Amino acid sequence: MASLQRILNLLESFRGKTQVQHFLQLKEVPYSGTWETVRSKIELGMKKGKITEAELIVLLEDIEEHGYQYIYLYNLDTEKVVRIPDRAAFRTLLTPEERERALDSVVIIDKPSAEPSLVSAQYSPGRIKLKWVQKRVFRRPLGESVAGNIATVRYEIVPTRAVDLAILDLAQGKAMLCIQKIEPGIRDYKKQLSELFRRLGRFVDREAFSDLDLLNLMRRMDEKGFKEIRRRRCRALDANGGTIDVTSPKESEDIYDGGLYEAGRDHYTGAVASLHVNTYWIPAPQKLEREIHTIFPYKQAVNAVVFTQKCTKTERDHVLSRIESIAKGQP
Repeated sequence: MASLQRILNLLESFRGKTQVQHFLQLKEVPYSGTWETVRSKIELGMKKGKITEAELIVLLEDIEEHGYQYIYLYNLDTEKVVRIPDRAAFRTLLTPEERERALDSVVIIDKPSAEPSLVSAQYSPGRIKLKWVQKRVFRRPLGESVAGNIATVRYEIVPTRAVDLAILDLAQGKAMLCIQKIEPGIRDYKKQLSELFRRLGRFVDREAFSDLDLLNLMRRMDEKGFKEIRRRRCRALDANGGTIDVTSPKESEDIYDGGLYEAGRDHYTGAVASLHVNTYWIPAPQKLEREIHTIFPYKQAVNAVVFTQKCTKTERDHVLSRIESIAKGQP
């Protein structure tokens, strides 16, 4: 029961009530009400045998592993993944405790320490997924005061449970590293990325990874005729070194709406290199039911995309498939 309470605490902390209620609806369990009511209905559903703890763990993974992430995309040289040719070899790379608790399973840790814990190590032919949780903190500015020539800046230190993933697709020769976005705004996550590669070191050498450059995608997203997205903001560098920074007047509008940005681009003859694009992937029949917000900090990392909201696995995978296809020059 203690494990169930940890799962319920995490589901509530993620503010994923809509997804939990949809899950209950599919299980034909009453789902309306406050979080306290929803929790009691989950417990009742388990007592009646309509819900299992394993199903709640799958739901938990779906909610916590998709969205609010920095995702770094890589080509993976499978010939350099020499330490994990099969499941037996993969198993030997885990500690005895990890083999017992995390191999093809999930350890539920709702209050992790600052030291990353491997909570899931999943192996299947052609695919490996590694998952860590840890406590990370960020600083929330509270204000600044000046007395004479002394300025004092105050911050609130906010602790957060962070989930990081490494997914190695050996069958297709690609990989993605997902780092939890724990604070408002977009910043450079090089420190966390370096740390994630350090953790991966016992499984795969860094040399096996090469950046999937999103240059082709950046160019496509800057075209008016690219109808899969709505462009909220585009920051670019022109041939003279000047910065072009355009934001649509309303969140629901595209930068091309109104014609001003289009007219400026039509009359500019120099080269433009996109540095940062803020986009919404628009709904597509049978593929995407709602808009998904992504940001591409190309200047910081040529292979990075930031998901700024909760997603389902289906939503995230669809957007990533389009990103990868376009980046590789495919339709």
